[in-house]
Amino acid sequence: MPKRKWILGLLISFGVSLLISAAITYNDWCLNPGGIFQNEQSGTQWAFVWETFFSWFFPLFVLISAILLLVMLIVYRIRRKA
Repeated sequence: MPKRKWILGLLISFGVSLLISAAITYNDWCLNPGGIFQNEQSGTQWAFVWETFFSWFFPLFVLISAILLLVMLIVYRIRRKA
């Protein structure tokens, strides 16, 4: 499979992971379970917000990349044989 296709797959995985992680983090920030994301005295606790974002982003990026690149490789091989 050409190098451009691998890079495209990684960029798509990055974008999808970014959007999903941002949505989940925003939802947690709005729900504010246990008051860990924000409070009246000090406002938003950005350390918890970023920790939540990255704890979702990295595993999602690995998982989505693996699935997407595997599917792309299978499709590439099927098209090449046809």
